[in-house]
Amino acid sequence: MGVFSRWSVITTLVAIIFYVGATFTTRFVEMFLASSLIIYLISFAFSFFAVHKSEKGKVKLLSFISFFIIGAYVVLMKPFEVVRLLLWAKNLLNIMFITR
Repeated sequence: MGVFSRWSVITTLVAIIFYVGATFTTRFVEMFLASSLIIYLISFAFSFFAVHKSEKGKVKLLSFISFFIIGAYVVLMKPFEVVRLLLWAKNLLNIMFITR
């Protein structure tokens, strides 16, 4: 298992922990969801680099495949989480760039 494969698995687990944390808390839900999404995209990038570098083992595909499986789960089973995250990002961008 190469460096990128190892980091892709670690960041996938951290992203899943953040997502589960968002379901158990009533405060900071958007922060947990946004952090989970960003970490999960980083995990996908690590997995992509592991595939590109042709690292040994099949662990490199774990994060790559889980990205689509977990993404499909969130979109199909919890679509309002996606809408909530997109609205939060839109409001954050409005605050950052329009109110100056």
